[in-house]
Amino acid sequence: MQTTMPANDSRSPDRAPRTAVPPRTRRGLRRLHGERGQSLVELAFVLPLLLVIVCAVAEFGFMISDEITLVHAAHDGARAGSAPGCNLDTTCETNNATTQANQALSSTTSCGSPTASVPSISGTPQQITVKVACTYTPVTPLGGLLALIGGSFGATIPLKASTTMRVSQ
Repeated sequence: MQTTMPANDSRSPDRAPRTAVPPRTRRGLRRLHGERGQSLVELAFVLPLLLVIVCAVAEFGFMISDEITLVHAAHDGARAGSAPGCNLDTTCETNNATTQANQALSSTTSCGSPTASVPSISGTPQQITVKVACTYTPVTPLGGLLALIGGSFGATIPLKASTTMRVSQ
């Protein structure tokens, strides 16, 4: 049995009927179909740069934290060495300053083997100088990330601080 098609229907009899998708939506679907992987490619370009920025901010924060700890340790050591009680005995002042500075250095984040020293107790009036130093080692993988985009980052960074105070009698 053969069916007849109405005159205004342009569909062939062996083809499935079209769904009722408005023409504007069909154009939008075609456009999206051609740009399917664009977001992934954009993410691949932007992600290394974004990771470098995040790691740089974190690394800068850790380094500044250790620098502040060094400044405080030098100040604490100088204050302990200049406090009254040693009667201008330089050995006593040096030991007090070094001990106090080393105790304050125990809270550094990434400084390997921080050192505190008292290079001089001299002058009139007598003054004590405490020098603190450490070598900062990066915490984040910033060096590897910078190598991806053609940059470089030092493996270690020297940090130093010093304080001079008048010795009390």
